[in-house]
Amino acid sequence: MEGVLERLRELWAERRRLLWVALGVAWGTLSLTLLVAFGNSFVAATHGTMDHFGRDLLRISGGSTTLPYRGVPAGRGIPLRTQDAALLRGLPGVVDVELECSSGGGNPVRYGDVQANVPLSGAGPRFQELRGMKPQPGGRFLNDLDNEKRRKVCFLGHRTKQRLFGEADAIGKSIEIHGTPFTVVGVREENITISNYNGDDRDKVAIPYESFLELRGWRGPSGTAADACRTTGPHGASPQRVERRATATRGHRQGFGESPTPASRG
Repeated sequence: MEGVLERLRELWAERRRLLWVALGVAWGTLSLTLLVAFGNSFVAATHGTMDHFGRDLLRISGGSTTLPYRGVPAGRGIPLRTQDAALLRGLPGVVDVELECSSGGGNPVRYGDVQANVPLSGAGPRFQELRGMKPQPGGRFLNDLDNEKRRKVCFLGHRTKQRLFGEADAIGKSIEIHGTPFTVVGVREENITISNYNGDDRDKVAIPYESFLELRGWRGPSGTAADACRTTGPHGASPQRVERRATATRGHRQGFGESPTPASRG
């Protein structure tokens, strides 16, 4: 008992030092907890921002050959064809595919006296899910009938909506794209993306794929076009493996490579 009392007296004599040690331990623990929480929140926010572009997304576009093949020199152009979308849907590891045509940032749009130049996309209804094109309440994205009937309807990036309409409601209003009237059926929800192509998604205007071909005078996906493919994610086929399968399959069909081998099938 006497030993215990002696220890307590020693601790009391060093009470200031003990207080500073306790405060140091508490401060260190709190700092570490805050750093871990900040790190977890940062990772979650980054993943969420990346998902705005599309989850498990693989974009496949046309290009040119890099090697001679059967007497044809390298550098031959290999365009993306409309039928490639259906071809890619049948590949293992591919969940869904949508064909997109994209036309830079020099497309004039007008509402009344307000005019802007914006990126223009022609796509089908699957593009909404593949590319995270979530509409604001009261609107919608493009649907199958829009494509089948070549309707003149459009879906606006939220920044383009602000430039043309300000705070006013845009749904049901008519704008001109390349001088042709289009009815606004939806506006994309406000978000930030860290991956863009052919212009910022916040500025992009999407119209039905068939209407795009008609408007631009294209007979197929010439210019800039891509298949947006959703793969089966981290526990399924990797995007690299799906890309190899897609290249091998298109190479066999379009004459720039051999048919897929068992190795290339993954």
